[in-house]
Amino acid sequence: PPPPPGRYANKMESSSFVYFQVCGARDLPTPRAGGPTNFRATVALNSERDVKRTEVQEDVLADSVWVPEVFSFPRNPNSRFVTVRVYGAATKLWDPDAVSYVAKGATLGLVDVGAGDADGEAGPPGGKKRGGRAKSKKEDFDFSVSSAAGAAAEGLRKKRFASGTLIGEVKIPVENLVVGADVEPVWVPLSGVRADAPKRVSRSGCVNSLKGALDIFGAPSWLTDRGDRLGEICVAARLGRLRQPPADLVTSGDYGTRPCLGSMEVQIVSAEGDERALDAAKGDPAGWFTRSRRSDVSGTFANVSARLRGLGDAAGDSGFEDSEEEEAVLSDAPANARVAETSRGSPKKEKKENADASLETSDEPPFGDSELLGTRVSARLVFEGRSERVASPFEHRTFDVTEPTAELRVLLFGEGALALDEVFLGAAVLPASAVLDAPGRRFDGWLDVFGASAHNTESDLQDVEYRVRLKSTRARGGWKARVRVKVSIRVDAPLYRWYLRQPARAPGGGGGDGRVHVDDTIRGVVVSLERVVTAFLAPITAPVAALAHCQSPHDAWLRRGWIAWHTLVSFAARRHILGAFKPLWYVSGCVFVGYAAARARNLDSPAEPYHGARVVRGLRDGTVVEKRSLPKKKKGKRNGSTDADDDVAEAASSAASEMDAMAVAGFERVSEAEMRRLRVQRWLKEHRVRRNKVLLQMEAEAREEALRTRGKSPKAVLALVRRAEGASDRRGGSPSGAGDLSSAADDDEPIQWLLKRMSLNKFAKLIASANPAEIVMRLLQQVTWTLLMTLKSTGATLFNVTVSLGRVHRMLAGPCRKLCSILDPIADSLERMGGVLSWRDERLSTYVAVTLVALAFLLSATLRVVVVPLRRFLDAHSPLRAWHVAWLIGVLPCTRRVSFINTVCVKIVVICERLVQNLLGALQVAPISPYSLLLLERALEEEFANCGGTWEGVEAMYRAQEKENLALLDERDAAENALIKDELRKGTGVNPLRWLAHAARRAPTRAEYEHKRLVERLVARRES
Repeated sequence: PPPPPGRYANKMESSSFVYFQVCGARDLPTPRAGGPTNFRATVALNSERDVKRTEVQEDVLADSVWVPEVFSFPRNPNSRFVTVRVYGAATKLWDPDAVSYVAKGATLGLVDVGAGDADGEAGPPGGKKRGGRAKSKKEDFDFSVSSAAGAAAEGLRKKRFASGTLIGEVKIPVENLVVGADVEPVWVPLSGVRADAPKRVSRSGCVNSLKGALDIFGAPSWLTDRGDRLGEICVAARLGRLRQPPADLVTSGDYGTRPCLGSMEVQIVSAEGDERALDAAKGDPAGWFTRSRRSDVSGTFANVSARLRGLGDAAGDSGFEDSEEEEAVLSDAPANARVAETSRGSPKKEKKENADASLETSDEPPFGDSELLGTRVSARLVFEGRSERVASPFEHRTFDVTEPTAELRVLLFGEGALALDEVFLGAAVLPASAVLDAPGRRFDGWLDVFGASAHNTESDLQDVEYRVRLKSTRARGGWKARVRVKVSIRVDAPLYRWYLRQPARAPGGGGGDGRVHVDDTIRGVVVSLERVVTAFLAPITAPVAALAHCQSPHDAWLRRGWIAWHTLVSFAARRHILGAFKPLWYVSGCVFVGYAAARARNLDSPAEPYHGARVVRGLRDGTVVEKRSLPKKKKGKRNGSTDADDDVAEAASSAASEMDAMAVAGFERVSEAEMRRLRVQRWLKEHRVRRNKVLLQMEAEAREEALRTRGKSPKAVLALVRRAEGASDRRGGSPSGAGDLSSAADDDEPIQWLLKRMSLNKFAKLIASANPAEIVMRLLQQVTWTLLMTLKSTGATLFNVTVSLGRVHRMLAGPCRKLCSILDPIADSLERMGGVLSWRDERLSTYVAVTLVALAFLLSATLRVVVVPLRRFLDAHSPLRAWHVAWLIGVLPCTRRVSFINTVCVKIVVICERLVQNLLGALQVAPISPYSLLLLERALEEEFANCGGTWEGVEAMYRAQEKENLALLDERDAAENALIKDELRKGTGVNPLRWLAHAARRAPTRAEYEHKRLVERLVARRES
């Protein structure tokens, strides 16, 4: 007999959705000819049970444009047509705006039936409030008699309409729709509903008799008089890949309809993790993964804690060998630390030999033998704004790939405390580029699961339009687990078309990157500002980095290759290397600088996903040292020394001891470049302190010498200096030109020195502080203390007036979020401009480099073959010379008699003077010149006269200008949308400038590159 078949694999393609919209109507029948009425429509797909209802179009005429409202229906092989039924004369049953204040008061304030004003409470028709106490919506809801009353109140706040009279219906075929096809809105006529249509038979006889009694009235006369002329409606239908529909199908752009570059097949093979954490999650879904365990716990509970964390020490293992100790431990353990037991009642022994190398840390989870996926864990796949559920290891999901820089996100959920409830466990990320780089474009490996954090909350990770950006955190949080996936990509087009010919995704076009995290802390503002400054200085720092890399012993082949290329180009072009072939020289140099800078950046050690706590390291060997305060002496070793006195002695004896005495503060696990940067900063700081110390000593010596030259004795000079320093200490400051060395140590930063010279001491402290929020908190505490002293002097008393660091962060969250939302787009745009040749994405930079070099070669060849001979020919036979143009440019501004030149020059002067007076007039800035101010005054008088000599005419002029500007913007947007649609349908064509434009929009930023480096540490390819 044939061998039995293997396990059944459920393969399912990614769903597609039908987008449908009713755009407008014309010549619809109305109760009163030419009068307004209320229309609504119902939209239903034949393969979908749910019937969508549009919003009521209130008080519209027979010819009307409806409010954009797009519906989304999942499509399957049985989807054939969409049925639209239009209803007219919808009677308004309830209008909360029309409810009088007296009618609302009749409910005794228990149920708020009004729509509510800006303060959350409905007022009388006159707009005045009764009484001086205003309530919010939440307060009104809290005073409801029950939850049912609150739900009723929420429903009564909305307008309610009757279904209206059925005018007609139309069926739109959708079986031939194709994703990405350009379908324009069409007008279709309405037809009457057939009387012989099958009706649902009711078992209740009274219902049938009631329906027959109502049918005797028939259709209204204003509808029957129209006969078959029931009007037309405008509908639009498209097919997309995203469940969330676009805002409008008339101008929808590329939302969910981008061309398909290939297909990705995903299978989650296995999920491994700590099952005890799943038990705890089921009993405590709010804090099972965030509750910290004390490290100094002792006794038998320490063995359980170590076992739960996966520690394999002897103390932890010995605690589980004795059954009596096990029972004592389990009786003392809290509810959220339960231990999973086998059928025999003994704790399950975990195995760690299958753990991945990336998880071989002190907090490695004790992976079990049982398969969690499908039994205790479910998953959800998110890719390019699409989401698919996975319930077992035997399910395959297929996604259409439309963006080469997309990422596959795996979300894991566990069983919750309630029935049909689930708890978010964590997420894992796999970039599409990792699958493209795999052999045969097939990836089989393990992905480490990371939990939610302040930068990636649970709601953000579950949002299909959220773009995940990992950042290094102190410790691993969430469920300690990993998931094995098998991913393969089928390529339908060459990869260069993926990166160059495929149009970049427009902002807000859907696809998984429509929303990013915006930081709301002061540290986030500092990071955003640092990104802007670094990106702005990149054109200067990149050549310096390339120069440093060329002088390093690394990548000798790169230097030889550049020498060979540059020599070949120079010998081929010779004297034209600085002429016609200058574009090729520039472009090839930029490509080399970008690649060399990228190679220099890659010499650094990889980023650590979990950097650990802050520690102090020695400057010479980098070993961790202990922090000490000078008054107290603690026993311990500091870089090999026994106590503080020995350290001081060694520091005074040798240069090695001086380096041992210097230390830097950083995280436990940082990259080599970051550690070296901290050491360099410590060296520079020490140099600045020593230099300032020498300068102050020289100033003191100069003062003593000046006093000594006046006949003063050395003893009197020293007494005078000490007296002046003591007086300055009592006043809380230092005399001009003098100061102690401790204050000089604080004034070591160049920026601080400049700010303090500008009398901006508070701002200097804010810039210099490691945590600027502490400075703000001190300022607020000082203000609060001053207020308390003022109230105390008046006899008033306040209690519990404290200002904490958390309150300062909450107070500054709004301004910080606003600053980050301004700085982040600037940093992104600057980093993308330089990212095309930064090799953050190797494929993208390679294709861009080849395109740029080819274009530069063609341009140089054209200049050499066509432009240069043509210029020589014209120069030999034309009477005009280049110096004629220079002479003409210098003479024209001084030619006042020529009306054309005079008009142009006067317009330039008037525009510049108007800008200065408009922007800086409030500061009483002097005009550019008296005559320019006179020309501006004449221009304003002429403008006022041309407008009819009235201010109404000026307003009409500005209205016409604004309309013209809006029309130009609409034309520009329409042309851009048409170009994008044409590129989506036919490709970007042969225009290389459009290729480079899309490549620049797709280039990764530095934040995305750091995210990519962190993800690489969480992805482990499984060796076959």
